[in-house]
Parts: sequence; C-alpha cells; structure tokens
Amino acid sequence: MNTEKFTRKSIEAIQAAQSISTEYTHNSVDCEHLLLALLQQDEGLIPALLDRMQVDTGRLSDAVEALLSRKPGVTGPGREADRIYVSQDLDRVLNAAEKIAAQMSDEYVSVEHLFLSLLENGSRSIKDLFRQFGIDKEGFLNVLKSARGNTRVTSDQPEATYDALKKYGT
Repeated sequence: MNTEKFTRKSIEAIQAAQSISTEYTHNSVDCEHLLLALLQQDEGLIPALLDRMQVDTGRLSDAVEALLSRKPGVTGPGREADRIYVSQDLDRVLNAAEKIAAQMSDEYVSVEHLFLSLLENGSRSIKDLFRQFGIDKEGFLNVLKSARGNTRVTSDQPEATYDALKKYGT
C-alpha cells in the first residue's frame, strides 16, 4: 500500500479508524473501524452519497458501533501501547481500493474507492450490514457518477470538486 497515492480524506479516514480501534481497546484496525470512520467524516463524501441512496446514516453508524462493541478488547499488561495492527480483511480492502482506483483511471485512492472496496471485499459482518441497509455496488456507483460526473481523481483533494455546481451555483 502506497500512502502517497491516497487522498487527504482517505488518509484521515484510515487515521480515524485507528483512533476508533484504540477507543474500543481493539488491538487491530478492521473493516468496521474504517466504515465508521468514513461515516463520521466531517463533510464527508460517503455520508452524502448514502443520503442520496436514502440510507439512514445515523442508524448505519449505530449498527457499526454495535458491531464494534461486540468485538473483544484488549486491556492490561497484554496490550502494547501504540501498537495497533491492520487486520487481514482491512489489508485486503486497502489493497483492492488501489486496484479499483486504477480501474477507474484515477491517480489517487479516494474515499469512494475505499467504500467500493468495502462493498466488494469487506468482512462478512460488513456485507451483512450493507445488505440489511440496501446498499449495493450498482446503486452506490450510480450516485457516485451523479456527484462526480466524468471527472477523475487527479489530486489529493478531489472531494472538493464534486458537486461543484450544486455547491457554488445559484
């Protein structure tokens, strides 16, 4: 995984996932941590796209938090401070996100690539959650295309250019 090929928002999401993992006393960062981080991003693209899909992002966040609270935590002398590992599932998701970005002819891995990778390669619990909330790849790609248009991710801050007419037009 080449972090230089990730957008600022993607790196923020990965760092937030690590913080969430620490908050729940988990010793590894997993797909659920990343999903929650994407859902909680300030002015994030993923919550905006899910809103367009008529997904209740608040309920979805609550469901992810419930999944995380059921995972066992590590406390006490067995926990190494500042040592958090990336789970095998999340590693697969991050590597697949790079491939998705390349398939979409994008130069950087953005949050939409991370989310698409979660849709395709996420853990079983994530896939069950997506099914429960009616989130599928085709529907997500449709709302992504309407927000993104034909633009490509060619900078480390592409999210600022999406829906530019809606943001700045009258």
